[in-house]
Amino acid sequence: VLTDLYAAVVADQLNAFSYPAQLAGLGFELYDHQRGFTLKISGYTDKQAVLLETILAALRFPDVTSERFDRLRDNLVRRLRNLALERPYGQVIADLRRLLLDTIWWPDTKIEATEAVTPEDLEAFVPRLLESVESVALAHGNYTREEALSLAALVSEALLENKGTVAVPHGRVIRLAASETRVRTLPIDHPDAVLALYLQGASRKLSDRARFYLAGQVLNAPFYQSLRTEQQMGYFVLCGAMNMMQVPGLVFVVQSPNQTPDVIEAAMNEFLQGYGASLGIMTDAEFEQHRSSLISDVMRQEEKLRDRSGRYWLEIDRKDYEFDSRERLAAAINEVSLDDFRQFFQTSVLDPDRPRLVVRSFGAVKGADAALPRNEIVDPMAFRSSQSRFLSVDE
Repeated sequence: VLTDLYAAVVADQLNAFSYPAQLAGLGFELYDHQRGFTLKISGYTDKQAVLLETILAALRFPDVTSERFDRLRDNLVRRLRNLALERPYGQVIADLRRLLLDTIWWPDTKIEATEAVTPEDLEAFVPRLLESVESVALAHGNYTREEALSLAALVSEALLENKGTVAVPHGRVIRLAASETRVRTLPIDHPDAVLALYLQGASRKLSDRARFYLAGQVLNAPFYQSLRTEQQMGYFVLCGAMNMMQVPGLVFVVQSPNQTPDVIEAAMNEFLQGYGASLGIMTDAEFEQHRSSLISDVMRQEEKLRDRSGRYWLEIDRKDYEFDSRERLAAAINEVSLDDFRQFFQTSVLDPDRPRLVVRSFGAVKGADAALPRNEIVDPMAFRSSQSRFLSVDE
């Protein structure tokens, strides 16, 4: 919360400066995240050093007035409360991520923390935050090597000199227990019911991730056809691969105005069993079409500089400094045969011993009050702390 408010104070402090910078073709973003905060600058390179120096000065000496702090703290509380107004399918997917990643907090917990902090807390926090840091930077575009190193030197002089260095680990992914389906029920204030079913992979191996991506590709259209078009379970129907810090998985989501989550879940399971049986008659040509389509998606060239920068940044965050993860994933997908995929589907999708996680809301759908909890996650923080973890990507 304090890091969020720190970034907000600095951005607000720079408001008067940012408008003429935009007119000059310069822009910046400053935001917090799970491991610290990120600053992005963009636009014409000839004046970026001036922009960067101004932002760095504000980062070192944020102007935490009572009026600014109170306004930004109120904005943060409002944003957090508004999360409860998002569409049900978005809320269950967000809650699924919170249950699976141990560095994400629930909105009510963050609201409580936000309402408790003071301007004095933030002023004391910033020096502690900057006392020991780890800096990672990417320059991409029409920079020369010298220009990129010059910008890095500005950051080093302003924020890193005579400071301690700390290794900031990534969050860790919860390893769900085998032979178990855990259920989390949300009290979403919306008339529709919704259910998300998540199936977790066993490892971060590239071969496993390739198979889960293939499963998302193969299942997407028939899942929509069956549950949306034929059964009319709901108007929002989604399935696909869901990676969490490179831990592979599959997610299936249906939001419905007239079906309970129990009925939706039963329909999902019935679909998966039926599709597993139909894999026996899939031809090599049909499978090759799916595989080729997925490889084309993986290898698609970005149309915008910021999209390619985003891919490079993700590679850097994973310490994949060869910048070839797309090529390696495409090669791994290409190695999966139809027989391999059939075996994977039986062991990783249909096997009852595979761990599952369900997040649902009954809304105002008729019959919801008759539903009985089963293996219910009552305290999500206690659930997270009781589970084992996949090894960190840093290990």
